[in-house]
Amino acid sequence: MDMKDPYNESFDDDMEAERDLAEDAQWKKIQQNTFTRWANEHLKTIDRSINNLETDLSDGLRLIALIEVLSQKRMPKFNKRPTFRSQKLENVSFSTKHDMSYDVFELLQTKGPNYYTLTLDYG
Repeated sequence: MDMKDPYNESFDDDMEAERDLAEDAQWKKIQQNTFTRWANEHLKTIDRSINNLETDLSDGLRLIALIEVLSQKRMPKFNKRPTFRSQKLENVSFSTKHDMSYDVFELLQTKGPNYYTLTLDYG
């Protein structure tokens, strides 16, 4: 009679889940580095850069700058010096809404990493 140990089975499931999380974390780090390098290649034309995605994208200003560089168009009015969280969120929201009207969405889909995932994670 084959008797399975529920403890070992649970342990194996937990180990597999940990491996999956580690792989996800590694993949996320690769994506972060790829996006950062790609964005910095474009932002260097206006003497801006991204060092830390979590902090540097949180106010939306670098996203807006990236959209302006990629589209070669100026964005309409936005919070140029956001101090409150609501202003920062407005900028991030503004950047993700207006990139579609600047044909940047298509460019990002074909030539750039998926910044929407990063925006949702860090913006």
